[in-house]
Amino acid sequence: MAVRRWWAVALRFIWTRGLGWDINDAEDSNRRRLAIRICLIWAMTYSVVSLVFSGSPGGVDYSAARSFFGTLLLCAGLLVFVQVVLLMPFREGGEWIDGKKFKVEPARLLFDSLVSGLFLIVAFSLIYQSTGLVFKGEKMWPGAIDALYFSAVTFSTLGYGDFAPVSGVRILAAFEALIGNLHLGMIVDSTFAALKN
Repeated sequence: MAVRRWWAVALRFIWTRGLGWDINDAEDSNRRRLAIRICLIWAMTYSVVSLVFSGSPGGVDYSAARSFFGTLLLCAGLLVFVQVVLLMPFREGGEWIDGKKFKVEPARLLFDSLVSGLFLIVAFSLIYQSTGLVFKGEKMWPGAIDALYFSAVTFSTLGYGDFAPVSGVRILAAFEALIGNLHLGMIVDSTFAALKN
């Protein structure tokens, strides 16, 4: 009986603290918090695993499963970005189902924007890893670190020029830069709003 009680306490702690579900908050707020934390856990896990196995050579060829998984994560990341980050400022002053007024918390919006950006960088990197990049005029199959690097440089619109997308993925890289600009705008705006409060 004590083991069951311990498991119940442990699961309640993971659900409320780890995944962010709070009985006193509105259900929509809990869903947004849960989506952001799942994105954070996945992106951080992938990044750490990529760093640990960075000594292994890059992919040897195109992987349909990796490309499909990357596209699926990209769609999920864009949905999280639109629902959790982009539309939040437009909900200011709206009402919840229970009649409470909705108020944007700038610190939470900043955190959500950062997590959404990290998740999308990782999702785009999977696609670049499966489609290949151009390095010194030659097509190459990048490893996880090179793909993450190219994705982060593209997302931030920095563009060093050492890697380039293959011809079939150039539109996707341009789309990533556009999404990165939107994220950076949200990050700057929410940072100033948090400092103002």
